[in-house]
Amino acid sequence: MSETGAFSAMIERVRQGDNQAAQELLRDYEPVLRRIISMRLADGRLRRLIDADDICQSVFGSFFVRMALGQYDIGSQDDLLKLLATMVRNKVVNKHRRRVLENQEELRVPLEHRMAQEHASPRASPSDALVYEELVRKAPLLLSAEERELIALRKQGLEWAAIADRLGGTAGTLRKRLARAIDLVVKQLGLEEQESAAS
Repeated sequence: MSETGAFSAMIERVRQGDNQAAQELLRDYEPVLRRIISMRLADGRLRRLIDADDICQSVFGSFFVRMALGQYDIGSQDDLLKLLATMVRNKVVNKHRRRVLENQEELRVPLEHRMAQEHASPRASPSDALVYEELVRKAPLLLSAEERELIALRKQGLEWAAIADRLGGTAGTLRKRLARAIDLVVKQLGLEEQESAAS
């Protein structure tokens, strides 16, 4: 199988929720994602405010959930890298805004309480594919039956125009409806704050 064919097969398996494919993608792309994050956090002020592990875990969590829900069409490794880079940019911008606001609030909290909070909750490993598998399993349960039907039709390979013909409405309306529903699910799973990931 060609490299392009192998990549496409892995992406399709990830879309279907295959944990082994998720582990392969993590193994192959986590180092690249970490380099992208490192470049985004080159400014020392950002590094002090934003945790690289947190960004990595959040990007992969959001990515796997959105893939399983049929949001992304990834045709090549370049598409995947562009998507990951966009997700990192969005998350860094949003985390920075949030941390600035939190830091303003923290000035009113005694130092000993802040230190206790920082050590209270250990972070999960960003490489833990089992965490992502659990998120992918939970995500569809947060959608309506109609939204799950849209995802099923997309996973069958139907284009939005064909889905609109079958279900009624317009392709654009159905696509936006599903994107909004996926945004809400990702937020409910705690993977994003107020941003909307690239589609």
